[in-house]
Amino acid sequence: MRQSAVSFETEGLTFEGVIAQPDDRSGPWPGVVICHPHPLHGGNMDNNVVLALALGLVEEGFVTLRFNFRGVGGSEGEHTKGEKESQEVLAAL
Repeated sequence: MRQSAVSFETEGLTFEGVIAQPDDRSGPWPGVVICHPHPLHGGNMDNNVVLALALGLVEEGFVTLRFNFRGVGGSEGEHTKGEKESQEVLAAL
């Protein structure tokens, strides 16, 4: 498995993420964007459940992108209680 740190922008904010993909470079692979739980409940892109899901999917031949929503980890901005987070998911796609 290969993992790479990535970033993307939306609404003038930069978001951090990690792309994980199989070692097999033949591709193409299906992709999955994984969203973390609410940050007030321990949610971030390295949450145990998020990480296990990402690694399990990579083992099955998927590419995964997990990222921190606004105001979490190294992602810019402030948490908006779900009001704008859907825009971040669309930007991740």
